[in-house]
Amino acid sequence: MSFRRFIFKRIMFLIPTFIGVTAAIFIVMNVVGNPIAILLQRGHSAYGGYLYPEQFERMKQLYGLDKPVWERYFIWLFNILHGEFGFSFFQGRDVLGIILDYLPFTLELQVLALIETLMIAIPMGVYAALNQYSKVDFGFLFLVLLGASLPFFWFALLLLILFSGYLGWLPSFGAFSLDNYLFGNVVLDHLWHLILPVNVMCFVSLAYVMRVIRENMLEIIKEDYIIALKALGLKNRVIIFKHALRAAILPIVAQLGPILGSLVIGSSVVETIFGWPGIGFLFVKSLLNMDFPVSMGIIVIYSIIVLAGNLISDVLHAIIDRRVTLE
Repeated sequence: MSFRRFIFKRIMFLIPTFIGVTAAIFIVMNVVGNPIAILLQRGHSAYGGYLYPEQFERMKQLYGLDKPVWERYFIWLFNILHGEFGFSFFQGRDVLGIILDYLPFTLELQVLALIETLMIAIPMGVYAALNQYSKVDFGFLFLVLLGASLPFFWFALLLLILFSGYLGWLPSFGAFSLDNYLFGNVVLDHLWHLILPVNVMCFVSLAYVMRVIRENMLEIIKEDYIIALKALGLKNRVIIFKHALRAAILPIVAQLGPILGSLVIGSSVVETIFGWPGIGFLFVKSLLNMDFPVSMGIIVIYSIIVLAGNLISDVLHAIIDRRVTLE
């Protein structure tokens, strides 16, 4: 199978997946009930005033709620594919515009967390495998067990209380200071605010990545071709980092999509705890306000991020291991 055909097949596979995800989103959101009726009971309107009963039918027509569910879904999907996510019930603004205001902060958080995870987990996993059953190996395994056992939201609250509340070293809320920037520099102030949420997001997937690297490295260093390379007199550093590590990171590359998915899921909780102005924070706020167009739009963006991560991981896997395209 050629490389181009492989990529084409992967993209074609993502299309029904995306349709299935969007259908599930739409069904779940509609099970809750008529959002206009809920807003009517609360006495709120989409534009900040009050929604009177006589406006009910007009609002249903405005948001397409007077049509059958299956018809509404296809209209909504058609609009989504054309970049029209609808309008917020509460802000009265275009949903896509609202999401784009928050999205850069989430992408920044996730990319930095992913980079930090790989930079820490890969060396730890390699070192633990090369020093199996040593004190360092047992120490890393303890960290893996700790990371897999502790709820990350509890870990986030713990760091928040310790470093922000008790020690006062790090900010507890937002992406920027409200009054005085750190050292009078907006960039340093922003990086200062990133420390806690990025490290918590790193904690979400660090244990898993390190465990996979360690287990794969332990298997690979026992392979015949690695033993043959040692017999040829190659330096151990060359064998490990040029040959063994390349094979050991293949499972991580293949699991890049699920890892990104775990970061996406964790972002809603982390951003809410730290008041980080990303789409995770916006998602929780929209759910509490029953702002369904915004909630559904964010889940669609989340789905696109995860599916894109899966596609990128498949492509990278095929580039690193050309046997993938031949299977």
